[in-house]
Amino acid sequence: DDRIRDHEGHVGDVALVRFGRRQFLNPAHQVIAEKADGAADGTTSTAKQHYYKGEKLFALGRFRDALAAYEAAFEVDPLPELLFNIGQCHRNLGDYRSAVFSFRKYLRLRPAATNRSAVEKLIADL
Repeated sequence: DDRIRDHEGHVGDVALVRFGRRQFLNPAHQVIAEKADGAADGTTSTAKQHYYKGEKLFALGRFRDALAAYEAAFEVDPLPELLFNIGQCHRNLGDYRSAVFSFRKYLRLRPAATNRSAVEKLIADL
């Protein structure tokens, strides 16, 4: 089983989050990959480096370090999808107030997010 469990035992890896039988892909992964493919400047490349560093750290359960990497990516290229990852880190660190803030900000900036109902459930559960 390659899934990560947070401090309360909830399954919640960044790449794939499962709620019961329902799954959804991390929205930041696709956006970062698509943006990097068409980018000519170094901004997206730098954001992508921070993002992938965050992915590795999250997979290792190093949520505080992953949070710093995702925040660095967001500072370079403020993609709303990164707020989802930032929220996941806060959730796994037990900082539910910051998690809810990040999730709500993500949904405000991406009202048509494909994972909207799952994120709303995360907010309700916190």
